[in-house]
Parts: sequence; C-alpha cells; structure tokens
Amino acid sequence: MGTREGDRAGAPAAHRAGWLVAVGLVSVLAAASCGVGESSPPPPPPPEQTPAQPAEEAKTGDPCDLLTRAEVADALGEDPDPGKPDNPAEPDSCSWFPEGGGDATRLVRTEIVPGGRPAYDAEKSTHGGGEAVDDLGDDAYRVDEGEGTKVAVVEGEKVLEVIAPEESSAEELAKKALARL
Repeated sequence: MGTREGDRAGAPAAHRAGWLVAVGLVSVLAAASCGVGESSPPPPPPPEQTPAQPAEEAKTGDPCDLLTRAEVADALGEDPDPGKPDNPAEPDSCSWFPEGGGDATRLVRTEIVPGGRPAYDAEKSTHGGGEAVDDLGDDAYRVDEGEGTKVAVVEGEKVLEVIAPEESSAEELAKKALARL
C-alpha cells in the first residue's frame, strides 16, 4: 500500500489538532471537577473576641447614656449642656451642668463604679453607712456632698452613684439610671 503525498502532509496537522482537542477536553473536565467557575460561600466571620473580665470589673453602659437630657433638666431646674465624661481617659462618670455655663456648682453626675459589691461596701463605710434608701437595688444609701446629694446603689455586681442638687431628684435619677445600666 502506498501513501499519497497529500495524506502524509496532512497527517501532522491532523495529529496536532487531535492532541489539542484532547488536551482541551481534559482541561475542561479537570476544571469542572475542581469547582472552578463555581462560587463558594464566604467563610463565616470569626467569633467576637472580647477580653474576659472578672465580674467585679465588668462595666455595662455609658454613664452619659443612663439619663436623658429632659431628666437632667428636671433635676437642675434648667436645661443642661450635653453630658460629658469627667475624664475621657477613664469614661466611667458623666456630668451635666446648666446650659451655657450657668451655676457651675449645680450639676448632675452619674458614675459606674468598678469593683462590684466590695467597692460599694468600702465606699459606704467611709460615709458611716449613709442614710438607707429603700426600694432601690440590693442596697442603697445617700449622703450629702458639697455638690448635692449622692445616692449610691448596688445591684448584683453593678454599682452606680448619682449626684444631684436635691435629695429627691438624686433618688429618682438613681432609679432611672439603674434601670438602664
């Protein structure tokens, strides 16, 4: 049997085309089996990590969010400036003064006290136990301070102090702030 000249010249081209088709087919099959072109769901976000704090060190809330501006205005008898942390580096207390720098000796202050019940008991003993306040938290007392009446209250491990110009407003504000703490 003889080969024709035209068949031999076309053989390498046909052979190459066959290999290209085979390689292309294998590539397509390999890509399909690996999931190329399919979108997979994104990985779940990592769980929130917060540093563990002992219960007595735990603080809840922003002291400037524990009272509304209207509640502070009722206690001051005039509109207050917005509440501001007493120390921005340690924002555990917040004070409101009369709007526009009125009587700066009249103020309302909230403080979230770290240390839980032991800190509350220690502070209470420095005031000779203060005067008991009924129906407020697990235990509460009030004392007169130079800037008004302070009401301190403990509920569980949360400790809150509120200072207001009048005794009755200090107690009322302490009840409202404790409910938001």
